[in-house]
Amino acid sequence: MKNKLFYAILLASTIMASCKKEFTDRLALDAPSVPVFFNTLEQVQSATGTLYGRPWFEFNDHALDALEILAGNSYTGDNQYASFLTFSISSTDARVAEAWTAFNRIIGTSSVLINTFEEKKVEGGDAKIYDIGIAEASVMR
Repeated sequence: MKNKLFYAILLASTIMASCKKEFTDRLALDAPSVPVFFNTLEQVQSATGTLYGRPWFEFNDHALDALEILAGNSYTGDNQYASFLTFSISSTDARVAEAWTAFNRIIGTSSVLINTFEEKKVEGGDAKIYDIGIAEASVMR
């Protein structure tokens, strides 16, 4: 009986402690968050550095090859590029879709960074630092 009462009190106290509003209002410990990140020039530059990597992958992987074939700069016997050799490309071509995916990802990433830097400027951060990041993201967009 004592054990049941002890576990009931322990369960009730755990539930009461976890029901407070502050329980979930914590900053992320494993990822950058706006309040603690983007405060220095190095942090802003590391954020805009992502614009030069992953967003371009789909374009550099296959779509750029397709454009080279279309321009006549290279030749391949691979059937996935046959429409580029015969100039019969449709809007549903996989290489064209990959290029659009890459460009949409670049625009989306740039827009998120611009909005974040604008938010940090409003909060009272160093405008010079954020203007550099906004300018770089705007050029990529």
